[in-house]
Amino acid sequence: MNPRLIDALLLATVATAIAVIWGTGLALPSHIATGFGVLGEATGYGERHLHLWMMTLLAVGLPLPLGYGMGLLAGREGQRLSIPQKAYWLAPERRMATLAAMEARVKVMATLLAAYPIGLHLLIVHAQRQQPPHLSHGLMLALHGVLVLGMLAWVVELNLRFGRTR
Repeated sequence: MNPRLIDALLLATVATAIAVIWGTGLALPSHIATGFGVLGEATGYGERHLHLWMMTLLAVGLPLPLGYGMGLLAGREGQRLSIPQKAYWLAPERRMATLAAMEARVKVMATLLAAYPIGLHLLIVHAQRQQPPHLSHGLMLALHGVLVLGMLAWVVELNLRFGRTR
């Protein structure tokens, strides 16, 4: 994995999230449906500006610290990493490459987490166009499904990469 490409992808996703959230959100009425029941019916309302700031926080406040806090997550020399075959992968001759590979994978997960609020916000924007506001149950399930499948793929790839010694 190319570290520069992964950095660019993460930062571009965060920037896109901010642009989409604010670009589409400012056109919403000042008071919007922000809570929805299991069938998509509006159950709660809030101020547009609070929604926009919460979506921005979700798009920035988790992905960037996660993506760029790998050193803190891993601990000194990777001792807090939880990977298969940890002793092998953190042996002195492989430690730097392992930490770099983990950093790249954490940034991929952070990118996925930065993309999620884009979809969530767009679903909420779409819900406001209906009277009364209604969130598409199918699209919400699809959005959550993409997130879960992405996380599962990430875990599988991580285990394939570190599950065996070479």
